[in-house]
Amino acid sequence: MQNIVVVGGGFAGFWAAVSARRELRQGGVPAHITVINRDPFLTLRPRLYESFGEHLHSR
Repeated sequence: MQNIVVVGGGFAGFWAAVSARRELRQGGVPAHITVINRDPFLTLRPRLYESFGEHLHSR
């Protein structure tokens, strides 16, 4: 069994944990992955300008 600890639960930490789990699962390696973060949640800050940039105007 592999034990993996990811320090930081932002987007990079989240994707590191997800990617590690995916790779290990595909290889048939059992693993326990722990994510350590200061907060018990992931802050999502939508970047509205990416999806609707043509509709946003500065006045």
